[in-house]
Amino acid sequence: MENLSLLPMSWMQGYNGGPIHFIDEVTICFLAGRNIKFINTETKDQNYHYLDVKSVGLFTVSKEYQVFAYTENSLNPSIHIISFPNFEEKCEISGIAKLEISAFAFSIYGTYIAIVTGVPDFIVSVWDWTNNKLLCTTNGPKIDTTCITFDPLNWHNMCTYSHDQITIWNIEQANDKYLLSGHNITLPSIDEVGVVSADSNRYLQTRQSTRISSAVTNISKSVRDILAGTAAKSRREQKRKHLIVPVSHCWSANSNIYIGCKGGQLVIIDAIYNSTLNILINPRHKHTIPSVPTTPLSKPSSAAASRIDPELDTKPEASLSPTFDLIGPGAFNCLSLHKDGLYAGGNDGAVRTLDVTLEEPRILDQIEIGREISSLTWSSDFEILGVGSRQGTIHSIRNWNVPNANLLLDHHYGKFVGLECIYPENDYCVTIRENGTLQLWAMQEPSLDASCYIGCQVSCLVSCPSSKTVTIGSENGYIFVVDLNEIRSPRIIHRNRLYHSSITKLTHDIQGRYLLAGSNDGNLFICSAHATSGFRIFGYLAISGDITEITTYTDESDTIQVAVLHNESMLTYFNLSGLDLNQEVFATKSGQIKDTAVNRIDFKLTNSMKGLQFTTANTVVAFDGNSKELKEIEIQRGDGQKVRSSWKISRTFLCHQLPGDGISISRNGELLLTWSQDGCVAVWSLPSMDRVGYYYCHDYHLGGVAAAIITDDCQHLITIGDSDSLCAWQLNYSGAKKSSSSDPLEFERLQQNQAISKMEEWWGPITSESESPDLRSRSEMGRLSSADTIYCTPTPVPTSDHTWLERLIMETQRADDKKYSEEKRTIRVAIRDLKRRVKELIINNDNMPKIDRLENHEFTLDVEDRQRLIEESDKEVEMVKQEIELKNIAKKYHHQLIKSDCWDEMETHGKAIHAFKSNVIVSNYPMRKRTEEDLAEIAFVNLQRKIEVAETSLQKEIIGYTKSSLTAEANEKPDEEESIENGKETDADNEESVALYGSRGVAYGAGHPLLYTQFQLNLVHEKRDQIILLKDCIHKIKCKFNEEFNEVLKMKQSEIKKIQEKNVRMSKIIHDLKLNEEIFQPEMHIDEKPEEMLKVNDAEIKAEKYLLPEEVEKKEQIKREQEARKAAEEGQNPRERALQQMMGGRLEANPEEDLFKEFIRPEFMKKPPEQMTDDEVRMAKEIEKKEKAVKEEREKYKKALETELKKLQTNVNTICEAFDDRIAQLFEKKVNTDMVICQEELKCLRLFSLLLDEDLMERKELQLSKLLDYKKQLKNQTHAMLTDVKHEVDLFRDEYDKYVNDDKYMDKGFRKEFADTEPYLDTLQKLFRRRPRGQKNLVRVCNDPPVVMSPSTKNPYAHPPGSQGGGFAYSSGFYRALDEYDDVSHMPQGLDVLVWERLIEYRRNKVDLEQEVKSKALTLAEMEEFLKKRAKEDDELREEIENILRSLKRIKDDKLKFMMNLSIQFLLKQGQVEVYSDDFVTDYSDSILIHRSVVEDLNATIRLLGDAKVAIMNDCKNFRTNIHLLEWEHKKMKMQIEDLHTKAKDIQLLRVTKELQQYLGDEDYQQIHQHEIQMLENRIAKYHHAHEQTIKERKRMFNRLQKLVKAKQSENNSVTKELDELALSLTEKKSIYDVNAGGDIEAAREKRRKEITTRRKLVDVAKIQAQEVAVLRAEVERLRMKTFPALVQIDQ
Repeated sequence: MENLSLLPMSWMQGYNGGPIHFIDEVTICFLAGRNIKFINTETKDQNYHYLDVKSVGLFTVSKEYQVFAYTENSLNPSIHIISFPNFEEKCEISGIAKLEISAFAFSIYGTYIAIVTGVPDFIVSVWDWTNNKLLCTTNGPKIDTTCITFDPLNWHNMCTYSHDQITIWNIEQANDKYLLSGHNITLPSIDEVGVVSADSNRYLQTRQSTRISSAVTNISKSVRDILAGTAAKSRREQKRKHLIVPVSHCWSANSNIYIGCKGGQLVIIDAIYNSTLNILINPRHKHTIPSVPTTPLSKPSSAAASRIDPELDTKPEASLSPTFDLIGPGAFNCLSLHKDGLYAGGNDGAVRTLDVTLEEPRILDQIEIGREISSLTWSSDFEILGVGSRQGTIHSIRNWNVPNANLLLDHHYGKFVGLECIYPENDYCVTIRENGTLQLWAMQEPSLDASCYIGCQVSCLVSCPSSKTVTIGSENGYIFVVDLNEIRSPRIIHRNRLYHSSITKLTHDIQGRYLLAGSNDGNLFICSAHATSGFRIFGYLAISGDITEITTYTDESDTIQVAVLHNESMLTYFNLSGLDLNQEVFATKSGQIKDTAVNRIDFKLTNSMKGLQFTTANTVVAFDGNSKELKEIEIQRGDGQKVRSSWKISRTFLCHQLPGDGISISRNGELLLTWSQDGCVAVWSLPSMDRVGYYYCHDYHLGGVAAAIITDDCQHLITIGDSDSLCAWQLNYSGAKKSSSSDPLEFERLQQNQAISKMEEWWGPITSESESPDLRSRSEMGRLSSADTIYCTPTPVPTSDHTWLERLIMETQRADDKKYSEEKRTIRVAIRDLKRRVKELIINNDNMPKIDRLENHEFTLDVEDRQRLIEESDKEVEMVKQEIELKNIAKKYHHQLIKSDCWDEMETHGKAIHAFKSNVIVSNYPMRKRTEEDLAEIAFVNLQRKIEVAETSLQKEIIGYTKSSLTAEANEKPDEEESIENGKETDADNEESVALYGSRGVAYGAGHPLLYTQFQLNLVHEKRDQIILLKDCIHKIKCKFNEEFNEVLKMKQSEIKKIQEKNVRMSKIIHDLKLNEEIFQPEMHIDEKPEEMLKVNDAEIKAEKYLLPEEVEKKEQIKREQEARKAAEEGQNPRERALQQMMGGRLEANPEEDLFKEFIRPEFMKKPPEQMTDDEVRMAKEIEKKEKAVKEEREKYKKALETELKKLQTNVNTICEAFDDRIAQLFEKKVNTDMVICQEELKCLRLFSLLLDEDLMERKELQLSKLLDYKKQLKNQTHAMLTDVKHEVDLFRDEYDKYVNDDKYMDKGFRKEFADTEPYLDTLQKLFRRRPRGQKNLVRVCNDPPVVMSPSTKNPYAHPPGSQGGGFAYSSGFYRALDEYDDVSHMPQGLDVLVWERLIEYRRNKVDLEQEVKSKALTLAEMEEFLKKRAKEDDELREEIENILRSLKRIKDDKLKFMMNLSIQFLLKQGQVEVYSDDFVTDYSDSILIHRSVVEDLNATIRLLGDAKVAIMNDCKNFRTNIHLLEWEHKKMKMQIEDLHTKAKDIQLLRVTKELQQYLGDEDYQQIHQHEIQMLENRIAKYHHAHEQTIKERKRMFNRLQKLVKAKQSENNSVTKELDELALSLTEKKSIYDVNAGGDIEAAREKRRKEITTRRKLVDVAKIQAQEVAVLRAEVERLRMKTFPALVQIDQ
């Protein structure tokens, strides 16, 4: 945009929680918008530096050199380095990146800066910023880097990280050459803890880790598949495995890196060797950090030791109970190292000091900030810790003994949503944040003077011109009025609720009389802005849609014009004059303002508008939302139309590059402000609309300008933007007129401020709506309404939660209730009586007969409400219908998709034939239609193959040899004539050709004359063509089988027709024979008619079909018509009626039916023969004879029918069996066809696999070729660098030799130089060679060392001065000692002073030369080391290239072998496979294929040798059998001898008993034995007879006892009856006795008591006497026993 300029800034405020930095020992700085703000931690003074750029990206600081740097957000961004505090630009680094810079950082000790660029470059570079020189650069990882830092102890080490990767970089140096290389650290899992390995990928400028070992390129296919599956599985597991997310890091004092992670993990990385990671803390393992006291074993140093209780240090052996602090996620968002320990801050708002030097980290100290910490930084002397939070606060911590941190800055947090000035002064401005924080900012001395919290989310802000107040609109529809008379203590004095939704706009008129509020619910409220009127509400204007802008203008006649923009394209205009004086004229009782009273006019705009402001009377300006133009619109009145679609656009202005956001006007009406998201503010003069200026104020990357206002004196412009920045700019508009406020307005302002000062502060409502005692619940209302009482609706009581309109309606309702209470009561009584009458009628109706009973709806008095309910139910039914229709449409759509994909596109539909009797099912092959592309491809392959065959035949004719002649001759099929002549040889050849063909496809229609043989598939195109031809063969096989399948299906249909014809006759016979046999009724299965699946029959729908009333009526009418037509036909056909009446409806007789009719005898045959007459007897005989004949005919006919039935059943079974046999044959063919198809598909799959292997080898070869080219390029670069370094090393070595020679020359030339001092020559030579002791070592120094660290510094990275830098030199102590040697006191006596000075100068030159020699020697050593590394890299690259060449050669050899080593599929019989089969897939890798004759010859030889061996074995067997037989006979005889000896011994030892003697003496021992057996049998018979007698006796006893039991039972029954009668009589007598003897009961009781007492006494006396008698008896017995002799036997 032209005339774009930058305003001078007066001040700025804002901090959004970004990084903070110390730029010196006491000054903290941070980036705020396009400004760098500085805060002094001691004085809290604030300063800023405005950056003269459009957009600022990153910001960092070098505290050692006191400079800061920032980047631009633009194309080709650059880095600016500015000094502090004079703000001079030291350097501008440009040409770094194309689009963005991701991160950059200064080195701690050195003038180096590291830069990481983003997309599309991703370059890491290191610069010397003092000389603006690029040192080294390389390609970084292709990720968005978050941060980069230098190692404070060694600037050659760097670290970068992002959310998923950490990279450690190393800078190698050889004099003025640098090389940058990096190592990628693999992040561990969030679940790991302890030491884990860190695999690193190398990123170098000259190479990448792309080595390929020989094992990778020389593995089999099966192994590759296994590795691929394993790799895929590991990748899936790694994807599921969550890794830690680094968010912060810092370097340790020994060049290790501490990493703070998002999940609360703390990790340390070995940055030197890049080999291990140690996860010190992991909250997922419930790792707690004990806060332990100081002990001799673990004692922190310096300030950390002073912060621990000294008593604990003096008692190390005391039993201590450590406290534990759980570290949670986000606890290490910030890390910073100190000599006291590692400082960490995070989301929990605590700054912790951790001792990480021990194996287990421990918390040493902790300070609670109370805010989410986003940044930690140390001052340059490491005395002050700066803490930044995301809530807009900055703290400083110096003394850790103080429990709270020092608050430096607290601007609160949240987005600015409102900005205003306090009228009429220009001293303060007011802002409001979206969280409800009201802030007052001083204009002259920029500071936050006061703040006030509203307590809810707010949306807008406006300042009142007539009083010192501001009005705030909230998200929940409230307006708050805040008193600002006391700047330091703002207070809320009024609150009112206007809406239930958010208030979008608040506006005052220029005189501050009215407040207009708009929202998105459609009403514009007009309120009083005066405190004297209590901020009362005049009413509301009904406006439809979302109100976005409200503007006012007061003309010369004191008429207030108001324009409202709503719905972005509707403009409403009306006037306000006298509304505060006569409200009743303007507003109705309900609060709505009349349109006619305010002259309302609505305009319909063609485009959406944004921003609206009056410039003059009847003229407004607004932004066009489509064209980004500012348009001036003239409002025309007087044509009487309510809504107008035409208006006049007087002028159009171009102002902003992005759509405009807002418009405001100055208080004096001279200047107009417009702002936009492009960050610019345009100032226009009124009424000419000349642009005064166009100023860039805020960064458009951060949202641009959110709001802007101008002070009353037009000298300052105040803006908010950059998400959280408040800026004041010096406008210095010279054309502004001093506003001369009128006396009435000044008096009004004074009067309103006095009234406001008397108002009390608002503290919120006391009671809520739920606590109102007058409100009743719905259940109470329902209970009262259902009761038969006079119910009065409770009047609601307004509460503070109700809006003003709701409260007004409630108050109006209460007034109406009070006014018309009597009339309402009369109506309620009438309603109650009517209700009772209706209830009585309903009860009477229920008792009426059904014919006289009314329907319930006829008692409905409110017909309109009933009709409403019916209409609502009809609407719901209609909605349900529509929903069902939509579901049905969706189902139909899915049905159509499935049908088109699975049915319409099929050339052959899937069918299955079911057998009649068996369970065999045979299905065909469903086939899709082949596309034109497939057919064209097959035709092309056929044509190409024909050309090849013709070419081969020509080659054979011309040359007599082809490349496949051998295989072709071996595989040529013999002609039919040759096959007939050759016989068996031909069959053998056919079997061999089938085996070589790999399948039996030829026999099933797959014979393709253009197919390649399996020995010709060497090239890729041959394999591809073979796949296409094989697919065509498979298609032919399926087509051939489908043809046979269709024939069988037609056959089944014909057989079913035959069976149905026979079933007709069989059903007639079964009916005639009255049998219960079932007839086999074959039908076509649904699988045989798949097209029927797409049809839905009425029988399949179980639910009753719903018919509309029209359809029901139509159906009944058709039925009535059919019945009438039938009745008419029957009545008008006398022939059919006569036939039915006379002959039963038939013209011909049916002898079969007559034969099976029941024979009916006459009535006279029921008489006895004696009573019959002669005629009856004769007729009876004839009837019997006729009946006998009929029976005989019936039997004959029945047998004939049975024979016919069996014949028909046999025929049906024969048909079914024949068809089932045909189905079985078809099923067998289907199995064979499936086998053939699988064989052909296996060929295709093998060819696919071969093609994939070839493609893989091609890809590997291409990859290796690219890698080889890349490695050669790297080799050339490395070789060129090696050559350059060698040349530089040689030159530097020559220079070094020159310095060495000069040094030697000075040693040798000393005597010549001082030859004139011969007496002192030896002494002078000793003094010349004298050097300070302990100071002769060279150290590396900085190029420009900024500071010198004291020994007592708390800097953890502090080293002796000169420990880091670019060159080498003696330390400063060496030169101080040398200055002491130069003193005159060391001069020999008598030596001339001039000679002494000459000696000092010569020695100084010698020392300088020695320094140069040693410096050159160290540099030369570094260069030689660099040269060795480059030479090693060159050798490694050479080896890698050689390995790649070997891999390429190996892959080419494999390709050649792969081309010649074909994979052949053989079809062999089961006996011809001699390999053991595995469970799943047989491994043939170690098998060989040989000719069948070899095996047959070998088998014949084996069989011959086997027969000979069997004959020999038979002879051996017979001989061994004879030997075993003799051995067995010998053994048998030995055993017989032993048995005889045993028997002889038993006889000798046998005892002769009586029985034995009897047995030996009696001749007939067997007869005696038989006699004993006979006696025993007789005894057993007697026992059986006795047992039977016992059983009979017991049965008789049992019967007798049963009879006795029955007698007793009958007796018991009779006794029970008598007992019941006696009990009844006893009860009667007892009742009579109780009645008669009621008076003698007491006397009887007394008598009975006396009897019991007397009896008891007698019983006691009897007991005592019985005891005495027992004692006497015992004594008598004892005395009697004394007189008896003792007969006891004494035990021995």
